[in-house]
Amino acid sequence: MSKSKSKAKRFKRAYRLEWKLSNQKESFIKLLFESLGFQVRTTGLGVMEDGYKKESGSKPDFLILWNNSKLCYIEVTGDNFYDHSKEKYIIADKIRKALFIEAAEGLPTIFIYLGLKNGKLVEACFVDLRQAEKYYADEKYHRFYKTKWGTEEHFVYIPDSEWRPLSNLVFELLRLRLGVSV
Repeated sequence: MSKSKSKAKRFKRAYRLEWKLSNQKESFIKLLFESLGFQVRTTGLGVMEDGYKKESGSKPDFLILWNNSKLCYIEVTGDNFYDHSKEKYIIADKIRKALFIEAAEGLPTIFIYLGLKNGKLVEACFVDLRQAEKYYADEKYHRFYKTKWGTEEHFVYIPDSEWRPLSNLVFELLRLRLGVSV
């Protein structure tokens, strides 16, 4: 088994313990957008599923549509054990995949960060792919952390000043729907 496959296998085995919390965050986002009249298609592998998937790699979690027209992808990220003093981050590979998808399909990805503390939502914000790409391109924002499970993960730190309140995302999606640049 290759080193990368072994690493992925260890990560998946460790991560399944937090699978339920991640599914709750994904369910929240799906319900939020559907309640605003958007159509939401699950596109990510294992999104909102109880069972743990052995496969890896996929598109972002959701595709957001308005009247069957594709607007953007949504990737849900965040911390299941939120601490306001810690950096907000996106897994580097998720940014890389979003850039590839945008080039191939012409659709942007929006990253939604949900921070949970004791099972309650305490932080909800987002950045778009352009903001994430800026920090992805600058090595000084890259972090390599040992997780509590012993695996090392590659993250991109996005400064707090770049994250906008989740409530502003409705305006961003309306802008995309109308095709208006800001």
